Amino acid sequence: MAKWQKLGVVLRGDKGPFLILGDLKNKDSKYQYTVELIVKDSKGEVVHTVQNPLISLSDPRSRPGITEEQRARISDKLRYEAIVKTE
Repeated sequence: MAKWQKLGVVLRGDKGPFLILGDLKNKDSKYQYTVELIVKDSKGEVVHTVQNPLISLSDPRSRPGITEEQRARISDKLRYEAIVKTE
């Protein structure tokens, strides 16, 4: 039987929902955990690694600079894009 593990929470922000992975702030230390997100390119090379990231979820139809033609090609099933800030 598979066991479920909480990875984070989705919160509603001023600019839309966002996902926070990991939880090191829990008062009970047995529920504190770290989530590491690794992004790789098509060759399998690591492009970016981040721990306990804040992931913005945005509707791709509302992207700045998107044309009506591009907007029309986006599937209705696609609800959000997940975006991680890299520095």
